[in-house]
Amino acid sequence: MKTRFFIIIGIIVVITTSLSFFAIYKSSTVVFIDCDPRYEQVDGKCVLKPEQYCTDWCNLQELSTLGCNQPVLDYIHRATNLFDENFGDVYYRNAIGLPDGLSEEEFESCAAIIKEKRSSVYIENKKQDIDWSKITLMEPNSAEFFYYPGPGKDKDPHQLFMLIRLPEWMGGAENDVSAFRAYSAKAIDDPCIVKYWPDVGRQRIENPCQGGMYRVIDGALTYGATHRSTAMTALPYLELTIDKNGMLYVEPPKFTPSENGVVGFGRNLSLDEIRSNSAFLTESFAKHYPKYPSIPTEFAGYVLSEITPENHSTTVKYLDFPNKFGYITMTVGTQTSGTTPLNFATPNVEYWQIGDTVIRISGSAMDKDSNTSESFRTYEIKFKDGYYYTIEGKSLEFLKKSIVASFFPEFEYGDLFLVSSTVK
Repeated sequence: MKTRFFIIIGIIVVITTSLSFFAIYKSSTVVFIDCDPRYEQVDGKCVLKPEQYCTDWCNLQELSTLGCNQPVLDYIHRATNLFDENFGDVYYRNAIGLPDGLSEEEFESCAAIIKEKRSSVYIENKKQDIDWSKITLMEPNSAEFFYYPGPGKDKDPHQLFMLIRLPEWMGGAENDVSAFRAYSAKAIDDPCIVKYWPDVGRQRIENPCQGGMYRVIDGALTYGATHRSTAMTALPYLELTIDKNGMLYVEPPKFTPSENGVVGFGRNLSLDEIRSNSAFLTESFAKHYPKYPSIPTEFAGYVLSEITPENHSTTVKYLDFPNKFGYITMTVGTQTSGTTPLNFATPNVEYWQIGDTVIRISGSAMDKDSNTSESFRTYEIKFKDGYYYTIEGKSLEFLKKSIVASFFPEFEYGDLFLVSSTVK
């Protein structure tokens, strides 16, 4: 290979002398690149010096003792945003292959350590001192971090809590204690810190590391975390009271699984509590969005887990509490024009009718020859009855019966009849 390399270079020098001079000229100019003092010149580029990776929130010696050697740190610096000055608690990794001698396990272990440190610094910088005497001035659909019972010399993440003022449609506009929630900021499935996302189409608590999701109304876990008990799990919480002057107080908690919960472990919720809080969500949604049709608290055997209002539609999710294995997603839209199109040539589609409404049933579960794994096959049901509905789930008969019971109560299930089918 070396012989071939030098032969090629020799030919290029002989035949393209001017090009060689150009290349030499370019190389000579690269030497004089003016880099910031924190950077060094490597292959004609200014590259941050390793000792500058984390000057304000850690030191390399500390990371080294935790198993982060220089090759790992160099790769993390090149392939992720964990060392970015403006790190915003959202971690990403570029598609850069691992260098020789570095394993995926070594990378993931070090990246997790750095992510936890960066997240802690980010939250500390974002945290504001809460003026408990003017707590009612806190905007709806917002959150602040605070320590309870108060930070000691070393601020313990197990004492970090979130004070959340609910979105307006959940009652956040009320100037009383019902507008507020206080949850532990410590995730129940890993060492990470969770945070509240107020964005339209989100409005929930999320773990940025493992992806666990919790609904804000009661802190109930709805997606993604490791379960440490068979009970329905929620974030630990603090009970709040408010006086006539707007002062907010924390009632002395009992950190047991069945009361305020255990930080880092969770809090047990009964199915009755889940149903009651889900009913509160549907009632609050109906008050704030009176033009929408009624949202059922239970559907096809599942209990409502969250309602997510968006600009022109609302997404409603139902969950198989406490197992959380099965789910149903329903989208209710406000665009009411038109009717369900009848395309009898589309394969694996059924059209049903009840009254004047046509119901279209499709989805991967209708295709018996689908390569999709059985566990991921679902039915997609669409119809328009003043609003348009898209419902996705697994049990077709149960879905059809629930649609008739919830949206066409004036009819019996036997009134639903098949119009056309292209299912083989």
